[in-house]
Amino acid sequence: MKIYDSMKPIVRSIDIPKLYNTCILEAYKDGELVWREEHHNTTTDFPKNVINKGNFFDSIPNNKLFPLDKFFAGIQLISKQGDATRMTIPSDAEIYACAGDASMNVDNNDLRRGIYNVDSSEPLYGANGRIIGYKHVWNWLDTRGNCPDNLHPFKAVCLTRSVLAVARYDESTAYNNVLDEILATISTTERLAKCQLIDYENECAYFIWYSNSKITVEKYQLDTKQFHVQGVFNDGSCDVTTQIGTTVQITPDTAISDFSNDRSSVSLVNGNIHFLTWNNTTIVDNIIDTSDYSVTSNTYTFDLGSGITIRTLDTLGIVKDGLLVSGGYIWLIGSDNKFYKCNMANVSDVSEPYPMVANNGGNNGVFAELPNGDWIKYSYGQDNVTDGITVNFYHNGKVYGAKCSYNAPRGWGMNPRAVNVTPYGTILVSLPYAGRYGSEHFISIDVLTHYVSTVWNITDDDHYKTAGMDMRCIYIISEEEIT
Repeated sequence: MKIYDSMKPIVRSIDIPKLYNTCILEAYKDGELVWREEHHNTTTDFPKNVINKGNFFDSIPNNKLFPLDKFFAGIQLISKQGDATRMTIPSDAEIYACAGDASMNVDNNDLRRGIYNVDSSEPLYGANGRIIGYKHVWNWLDTRGNCPDNLHPFKAVCLTRSVLAVARYDESTAYNNVLDEILATISTTERLAKCQLIDYENECAYFIWYSNSKITVEKYQLDTKQFHVQGVFNDGSCDVTTQIGTTVQITPDTAISDFSNDRSSVSLVNGNIHFLTWNNTTIVDNIIDTSDYSVTSNTYTFDLGSGITIRTLDTLGIVKDGLLVSGGYIWLIGSDNKFYKCNMANVSDVSEPYPMVANNGGNNGVFAELPNGDWIKYSYGQDNVTDGITVNFYHNGKVYGAKCSYNAPRGWGMNPRAVNVTPYGTILVSLPYAGRYGSEHFISIDVLTHYVSTVWNITDDDHYKTAGMDMRCIYIISEEEIT
């Protein structure tokens, strides 16, 4: 086995054209213009980051890699100003209006959704006849896209792929919203697929397991910048073979009794590994300092009034984020099949229960935290699903039913080992093991997107839509400045 050295592979640079955008938002009543605002700028940092740092350049088909007609063919108008460098809307923002690129994508049950104006939308051509950009136009009729109570104005225009824009965050079981879009599936080796934790900033991956009363950690070099641009490493493979240091075996501060893989998980928080095990109402958290592999332990018995029901259903290995450690809290599921947010500094500080909306195997599986603090709860037990799976999605204090495009067929032994979310707009779903049907053996990483790019923060407070108003948004993105 190789030992890590200081040599780094050369990351191929990608020539990104300078992109310009123009956004026009206007409202009408009885055919008369009520208000109009126009905004011009070059594209924000986000689309540049998502290409340079997070798009698996060699693995994603050309028709999905930043096509100007699809990359920003969906729109969301939200209640809070956003950060143009982030891949998600603010965690406390509400969506007031949204639309995709279908000519009639109106959902009668969702009055936020508008329509794509196919007659006014068009490609833009340069002098040589080459397509240099696109104009997208969306319309909302008088009953749609209205601000709540006719008082709260739009504060930001956000753009995304069409499939992600028409989300109906619904607290019922009508899951017509899609949280992500699968862009590529990368075949890999079992070693990489089993690495639960990927540290993007420090360019490494961790594989963790427990046996003979010891936590074992292997650390591998993972050139994340190259991997996320090209989908492979410099030798053309998709594997981690260069180990950093030697395999480390750690004796926990607090002995782990009655250990089981499906009642354990690992998390990466501020560069340190949290190795969590649980049984009934008690959680033991062994925190491993990755700089020297020293370990400290904390034991929590939260005031739930019930036990902890979540089981990862992965008997072959330890998963990432079976329980979610985030911001000094642990998210878990009680025996009443509801979500709880538990304060690690005060075991009596437990949130009111959040209902589980997608309850088909929802009390098992793994969490995936997004950069804004939202999370997706992936569930197991949906065998041979090919059209996406239902998940729970937490945003702005509520849990919603949702769909995930992750669609690899699976059985009990073929569930996501880890869902790693990059800061640059991609979700990596690792499948390390085979299913229970026949002799299938899927070792792969699915690359998905969950991104919304804020392109315009509205500073005026009078841009709101009320009943009786029609509204139109025009967005132009081009490699040449449009005058």
